[in-house]
Amino acid sequence: MRKTYVDRLAEAGADTTKLQKTLAVLVVIIAVLMSLFHLYRAQVGVLEAWRQRSLHVFFTLALAYMVSVARVYEKKRNPVLGWLGLVLTLAIAVYTQVDYYGIIGREGAPNLYDRIAGTLLMVLLVWATKEHVSSVIACLAGIFFLYGMYGWMLPGRFASPRFTYGKIIDQMFNSTGGMFGVSTSVSAIDVIMFVIFGAFLERSGAADFFNDLAIKLAGKTRGGPAKAAVVASALVGTLEGSSVANVATTGSVTIPLMKEMGFDPVYAGAVEAAASTGGMIMPPVMGAAAFILAEMTKTPYSKIMVHAVIPACLYFLGIFITIDLQASRKRIRPLAETTDKGEHLDLWMAATCILPLVVIIVALLIGYSPMRSAFFAIAILTVLWALRPSNRLTFRDLMAALERGATTMIPVALACASAGIIVGFIGLTGIGVKLSAMVSIWGTHQIVALILAMLVSIVLGMGVPVASAYILSVSTVGGMLIRTGVPMFQAHLFLLYFATISAITPPVALGAYAAAGIAGADPNRTGWQACKLALSGFIVPYMFVHGPALLCMGTPAQIIQAAATAVFGVFCLSITVEGWFRGQVSLIERALLMVAALGLLHAGGFTDLIGIVIGGAVLIRRLRMPVPTTE
Repeated sequence: MRKTYVDRLAEAGADTTKLQKTLAVLVVIIAVLMSLFHLYRAQVGVLEAWRQRSLHVFFTLALAYMVSVARVYEKKRNPVLGWLGLVLTLAIAVYTQVDYYGIIGREGAPNLYDRIAGTLLMVLLVWATKEHVSSVIACLAGIFFLYGMYGWMLPGRFASPRFTYGKIIDQMFNSTGGMFGVSTSVSAIDVIMFVIFGAFLERSGAADFFNDLAIKLAGKTRGGPAKAAVVASALVGTLEGSSVANVATTGSVTIPLMKEMGFDPVYAGAVEAAASTGGMIMPPVMGAAAFILAEMTKTPYSKIMVHAVIPACLYFLGIFITIDLQASRKRIRPLAETTDKGEHLDLWMAATCILPLVVIIVALLIGYSPMRSAFFAIAILTVLWALRPSNRLTFRDLMAALERGATTMIPVALACASAGIIVGFIGLTGIGVKLSAMVSIWGTHQIVALILAMLVSIVLGMGVPVASAYILSVSTVGGMLIRTGVPMFQAHLFLLYFATISAITPPVALGAYAAAGIAGADPNRTGWQACKLALSGFIVPYMFVHGPALLCMGTPAQIIQAAATAVFGVFCLSITVEGWFRGQVSLIERALLMVAALGLLHAGGFTDLIGIVIGGAVLIRRLRMPVPTTE
């Protein structure tokens, strides 16, 4: 379990200075207040849009700069910038809340104080983003700001209209079209509640429980530790906000087990990276980008859960089958033969970890908002945690969970607000339409447009949080996809998938780098191996664009047929990737199985029939062959 500042204070020794304790106390105070504010608003109702979003940003900035100050003192560096950022953030927060109605009333005509506050806030936000999220997002925000200011000087089609500085500040600060736009709204209302829920769940011991549960479920099968990593990552995805955090939580347990059982370090790291990335697209609690997708497409989150379940299951099924084939090739024995880990599960712990997830699902399905559903889950979790016989909730646990929820939100909220700056300038200048039109020259055909959109999403996702990559992808190529006939929801989900998968796509594959670090493997080789394992994740999005039955859209018969043939298709695809099924599979057989997989994954009775015939013929031939001694 990762240590919080609450833990540091409780365990502080004689070598901890009074200043360090004071800074830790300040971090805890701001973080706990931030979490309590959002929990309170979830119960009594959110404030007006601009006020709710601005307070969310101010809490995040204050906490980010306070954490920066604490870290700087630990490294014995100059803390002036951190203190300056904190003081300016608090000053602007006071100004905006005192003169809230004046600022809203001046929308369209900001005064001098609005311009000063708006300018400083943009600078503070971009700098905090650089420190806590990504230099890429910070640089993009700066570039788009300069384009909004001086784009009119550019020649040709990329010249923008000329704007006054007041117009820019109005867009970015006085309205809900910039820093306080849609992405910040989702962050301030829905995402933070699920992050706080994840923090409570993690503090209650859920990560260890899910790891043990995964080992119990998958450990007795061939290649048990790798399959356990897949199950654990899918479960722990409910706790973490990124694939990197998911890798850190589950990989520290599963990667050493995989290596111990005979998996190559590169393969072990790749399994964890691919599975942890999938945790961001697995319902019921998906990543932050899924909530933004719900807002952008005006689709209830409960429906997004339903639409996403079959593609997510196919993603994990592909990894699971490929692992089984690899274990068969290498004769890796079940984990349960060598360890008793996961044999005994605490029923109270199971109730504490699983019932809140059930509450979320039920609440969403009966019509409660994501915010209220998460609030109910936190309440149920807290009660169960306080009542269970062992490892009961303590005041320290409560404070640590509240703190962890707020500090975990720092990169998410900063990324969303900075993305709001970028999207605000894209809308103000019209550059998004121009970029989309330029890309459309090469993407007049739908399949070409889909490939281009995939590449753009992956490139934009390199070293960037999924939520930001998704927002930027929608702003640049989303319109192109819709113009080629892709339905809006499928277009958005397609971009979300590839923004997520960018975490394992070299050369900048953050999830693969994190897993490789634990496994002691080469990051690039780990990334490419993760892509092979997650190949179904690269293909299924193309298929649900043309076959909405994979998104549970259609009659029950259509959905069942699409799911069944897709499962067979993923099985054929996994054999193609691994090159092994009851022995070495020849190149001709792999080529035939690839054709079968594509036919089965593509919507349509004729292509399904072709896939069944070709795939069935190859598999029947393999089944009739003698089992090799390595089986």
